[in-house]
Amino acid sequence: MALPRASSTTADAGSYRLPPVRSTADGKPRRVGVEIEFAGLDLEVITRLVRRVFGGVEEQDSRYAAHVRRTRLGDFRVELDSLPLKQERHKALLERIGAGPGLTRAVDEVIEGVATQWIPHEIVAPPIALDDLPKLEALRAALCAAGARGTRTSVFYLFGFQLNPEVPSLEAPVLLRYLRAFLALSQWLRASIDVDTTRKLFSFADPFPDEYRALVLDRAYAPNHRQLIADYLEHNPTRNRALDMLPAFSMIDRDEVLAKVREPDRVKARPTFHYRLPNSLVDDPDWSFALEWNRWVEVESLAEDSSRLERASGDVLRSLDRSLERDEIMTMARSWGVTAP
Repeated sequence: MALPRASSTTADAGSYRLPPVRSTADGKPRRVGVEIEFAGLDLEVITRLVRRVFGGVEEQDSRYAAHVRRTRLGDFRVELDSLPLKQERHKALLERIGAGPGLTRAVDEVIEGVATQWIPHEIVAPPIALDDLPKLEALRAALCAAGARGTRTSVFYLFGFQLNPEVPSLEAPVLLRYLRAFLALSQWLRASIDVDTTRKLFSFADPFPDEYRALVLDRAYAPNHRQLIADYLEHNPTRNRALDMLPAFSMIDRDEVLAKVREPDRVKARPTFHYRLPNSLVDDPDWSFALEWNRWVEVESLAEDSSRLERASGDVLRSLDRSLERDEIMTMARSWGVTAP
């Protein structure tokens, strides 16, 4: 199958804002992991598309997972986003009943045909340097041109676009600032993104409980690592938050996190913020990765500006007992210096 040519990208290098802190605590440049979910293309087409955009070598791991290795940005993983299928657990049953190659192949085809109607394919990019993020727009444009389908194509598509920015530091005061900034801007992010209704109904990337928001937004809250993690797990024993802090907290106290969290086998320790809120609108030529990244940078910018963060935290804290209209949310955010659309 020949792949269509991608049109010019929506976002160029100048469209991506840089965060205030661009290095980790040990002086290394920060990097960002990116995960893109979508439907409409099969595994072979997706891997070929990634290779065409970034070079590299295709390696098929199974019917449901592959890699494109040694690209200009590193190794990409492409997979059907279902752990049982990626691990091909059904094949153990087929072996036990003595199924031959023909029956196994037929079962694979049926499973794949059904699964791809409900389960997204996912491209997992390697950790990308901040200066290289604009290069991903060529991939977005290529997916759109090839016919990839995004979140709003079907009520059954709960697809997300996820960012995993490396944390500037694992120190408790730093993590607290970024978490506080996110909680202050969470309503603005949801209003700006217009999170898909079905993703809300099925509790993908749930908001933080108001009780926890009140705790963290209080200027008197100054926990050490142990207290920060304990409070988070008490109110959020799940990966299912718009900002999943479990990967970063697992770097600090993995045993405590795994002992308290639901589905501990799905928690991977890594020094990143796991930002899960955005829709994946890969079929919309007016949408871009840059748009979602720049919204995230508003969180980082607020975290690094103590006076703005204190003002925003206080405003949100005082409004927790009432429901805000969208216009009021947007006006508040603008008053804190937020400029992203």
